[in-house]
Amino acid sequence: MDTTLAGTFKNYPVLLLGQKHPQVPAVKAMLRSQGAWTGTDSEDFGPVLKAAVQYFQSTHLGPDGNYLKGDGEVRAGTWWALYNPTGDAQKSNLTPVAPVNNRGNLAAEFKRRYGKLSPARQNFLKEVWTQYLLPVKEIPDGSNGGPEVDKYTTGIGRLPWCAMFLSWCFKTAIGEWPHKQRRSGVQDWWRAALNGGYGYKVNSGYKPKPGDLMAFLFAGGKGHITCIVASDGSFAKLNTVGGNESNRVKLGLRTPAKEPTLAGFINLFNDGSEDTDFVKELLDAQDETSLDSAGTR
Repeated sequence: MDTTLAGTFKNYPVLLLGQKHPQVPAVKAMLRSQGAWTGTDSEDFGPVLKAAVQYFQSTHLGPDGNYLKGDGEVRAGTWWALYNPTGDAQKSNLTPVAPVNNRGNLAAEFKRRYGKLSPARQNFLKEVWTQYLLPVKEIPDGSNGGPEVDKYTTGIGRLPWCAMFLSWCFKTAIGEWPHKQRRSGVQDWWRAALNGGYGYKVNSGYKPKPGDLMAFLFAGGKGHITCIVASDGSFAKLNTVGGNESNRVKLGLRTPAKEPTLAGFINLFNDGSEDTDFVKELLDAQDETSLDSAGTR
């Protein structure tokens, strides 16, 4: 992976909200190819485009291997990712000891990490990991569909599918939709969580745990949502598995304090203080043998 932004990316223009620039149509075309833009091809950089850029940033890595800062500004790192939106360039390079195997069976690592969480939460995490290990990816890229993706979106259509992925995982694991409603929109899910008392704003002091969701909100009703699968002891860094990230189900490392669009966390289980006992340890990135297929995702 080129961490120097070699070539001309460092010399590309910085594109910001309110600008009119001849390079804006190029950004729109690349976002369109990834299923992230459906608007016009004008040179105007308006709020809808900013939201689309923020969505792209929240679901893609920069050349340093970290998630892009979701500020909606197209700078060198975002230019690089627009030209490298999938495949090896978007590797997370996280190959931890597998909590489940590729047939969905629990491994010893699952019990070590999650064995003191509630049974429902464990079942949900098992399904999220199982889907990750299939692996799931869009075919073709940018289609919001494919043989594995379509099962999440059945009856709704080929739309951005991060919420539908997690909603499907919950239904498969628990036997009913989250709070008895299928979710396809992130902002609707977030509002329902706040109104229902199971959503926690990012500055509320809530300490998220594996099986909780992270909700990112952008203008124009757009958002992104992902599942926490590991946390460090300080909760400053979180490992997540999310759908529709680089056109696949992706494992990543996030730093909440550096996520300007992070609205907060959703606890789908309301399982109380007894569910705070889990291994507070990020996924080990040194084991190169446990998830042989994961290194490409």
